[in-house]
Amino acid sequence: VEDSLKDFLREHLPRRFGVASGYILDSTDNVSTQTDVIVYDASSCPVLETFGDNLIIPSDNTAAIIEVKSHLTASDISEAAERVSHVKSLAKSKIALPEGPWNLNTIGIVFAFSTSISLKTIGKHYHASVAKHGLGKHIDFLFVLEGGMLSICAHLPGEPGFAPMVMYDPNSGPVGTVLVVGGTKLKEKTLDAFIRFLLAHLQFFWPWISHPGFDMKPSETAEGERVFGAFLSVRTEEKDPVRQKAIHDEYIERFRSGTLP
Repeated sequence: VEDSLKDFLREHLPRRFGVASGYILDSTDNVSTQTDVIVYDASSCPVLETFGDNLIIPSDNTAAIIEVKSHLTASDISEAAERVSHVKSLAKSKIALPEGPWNLNTIGIVFAFSTSISLKTIGKHYHASVAKHGLGKHIDFLFVLEGGMLSICAHLPGEPGFAPMVMYDPNSGPVGTVLVVGGTKLKEKTLDAFIRFLLAHLQFFWPWISHPGFDMKPSETAEGERVFGAFLSVRTEEKDPVRQKAIHDEYIERFRSGTLP
């Protein structure tokens, strides 16, 4: 299943990006465990080949890691979250970036070919993993082929509804931004969503590249049904912990009642 996904990515990603299995090494000599799929900037990346398709990739050049599961279980989510958290903890070089939406962050994705558990149940385990590792060290997207996707979703003040987002900075967004774990049934459009969100991240992986657009409409069979939503946090500038809790509780109630501002 890993080879199938790597072949798919090699056919659809810009040639600038390489796809391999292997290990990620940072500037302080910390190294990850073996990673199923690494998407890396091959245009300027020094690599060490260990054996076959397994490479050692510098942390700076690692754009995304993907944990691949043939049949997803609850324990798989927990194990994948540990690996993603470890990779996101690897050191990155501090470099001067040009003005713009640039980043050198690595995102973590879980891609499953099948599962016996519902998206709602997967969402509960995903939510627990985010709570354990914290925003910034979490799994960014979880896809189940022919099923759907889960991710961090944000509600911005004054905007309707929630939208999936890549959370590069846990403190990003204006005051009043509400974060939840959300899931959507996409059915046959899940694979399209997977490559689209990966490309959206690669667009801003320094230096900037362009990428094609994709059909964003939910599957007609799924009707964009939200299958899971769990409150995570709300951004506030309040320093008093008692007041912080009161604001947090207020937004939890607003989220549950569907009355967010």
